Amino acid sequence: MRCDIRKYTLLPVAILFVTFCLVPGTNADSCLFTCLEKNCTFGYLPFGCPRCQCAPDPCLFTTCPQGFRCEAIQSACPSGLQCPKVARCVADPYNGEQPCACREEFAPVCGVDGLNYPNTCIMLCSGMLKVSDGFCRCNCPQMYAPVCGTNNVTYENDCFRDCQAIFDSRILKQHEGVCECVCPQSENPVCGRDGKTYLNDCVRACAGVPKSSSGSCDCLSKCDALYSPVCGFDGLTYTNDCFRQCSGVGLFSNMACPWNRRRRSQL
Repeated sequence: MRCDIRKYTLLPVAILFVTFCLVPGTNADSCLFTCLEKNCTFGYLPFGCPRCQCAPDPCLFTTCPQGFRCEAIQSACPSGLQCPKVARCVADPYNGEQPCACREEFAPVCGVDGLNYPNTCIMLCSGMLKVSDGFCRCNCPQMYAPVCGTNNVTYENDCFRDCQAIFDSRILKQHEGVCECVCPQSENPVCGRDGKTYLNDCVRACAGVPKSSSGSCDCLSKCDALYSPVCGFDGLTYTNDCFRQCSGVGLFSNMACPWNRRRRSQL
């Protein structure tokens, strides 16, 4: 007997080897065996002839926030195949109050699917991870020419204001320059993309500077360059857990994100 391994690529989740055992010198398939004949709870791995190995439970490598549970779901896969399943955090109705009974709070966040969500609770209940606070960014020039919107929010430039107006037509240009706003003097430092530490997020927003991370800017300088990747709940891979903590992002898993996205400041 000899084995003829034919390789197929299934994007984006798996590489499948369908195994055929053939009688030497013939094209007969009298002892045909494929991975489709093995029933694996979490799909199968592309190894072995004539047998295939079952894939592990993806939830073993996934940490969900409180009030949510991990669920292994079928990944995108051609009909009839058993590609490895992927993990998703879903609301747990048996864990006290139903977390998907989200408050009517408007604090928009951008999901890894490129869609905007009214708040983090609704995003998580949709089984999606967060890319950033605020609306998903438009393709605007990185030029600081602040304008004040009619919602009393300062935007980096008028392009960003116009971008947010796509989702809320009431946001018009009030005047050029930063908005005059009154912020509490409570200390809850955040780091702006200009490299400056602001007293709290309100002061940062009033200055029209995008948020880089929670905590003071000097936090990142204390992290070493040891590469021990972790995946944050924003869907980004951090060089090590120190960088993740400095960014104020929850821990998704103690390994690189499967979609292989790196935080820009660490590239």
